Amino acid sequence: MLADRLPVPLATTAMLIGSADAPINPAEERRLTEAVQAITDRASVYVERGWTDELAIGRVLLFVVGGVLVLVATLTATGLALADARPDLATLAAIGAAPRTRRLIAMGATAVIAGVGAVLGLLVGLAPGIAVAYPLTSTDYGLGARPLVDIPWLLLGGVAVLVPLVAVAVTGIVVRSRLPMVARVAG
Repeated sequence: MLADRLPVPLATTAMLIGSADAPINPAEERRLTEAVQAITDRASVYVERGWTDELAIGRVLLFVVGGVLVLVATLTATGLALADARPDLATLAAIGAAPRTRRLIAMGATAVIAGVGAVLGLLVGLAPGIAVAYPLTSTDYGLGARPLVDIPWLLLGGVAVLVPLVAVAVTGIVVRSRLPMVARVAG
């Protein structure tokens, strides 16, 4: 063997056991660790289990909190807009507009308020997010590393698209098609 002829001492420093098709199970890992520790205390066993997402719960929580905030703000603004539009909606009903017109107007107002609010919130939030991430990840440690700014586009897209759609659906379910009749008293 060629390695035997080299004028340097040779030693095994790492060993790869198992594969993606035949992973090491916990019992095998325990037996391997015991066998290595019986030979020497200067070696250890490390089993790579694959990538795990430690931030998944935080992202889900962030999505839920962001979604609730957008939903509450949108429905509040829509409710106020519809309260102001009540005389106009009554006029539309008086001239023969279909009963579903009120619901469609409310859903349209919700779509505009939620869509514009979500997009503006996303754009306004990107600047401080990048401003905070840049200095936190710019430590070089002499390795020539560049700052890392990883924007969670899927999460932000979900808040900017799904939540306004939910707000429009909730508005369509909650808003009454017909206005209650108001008796006018001649004075």
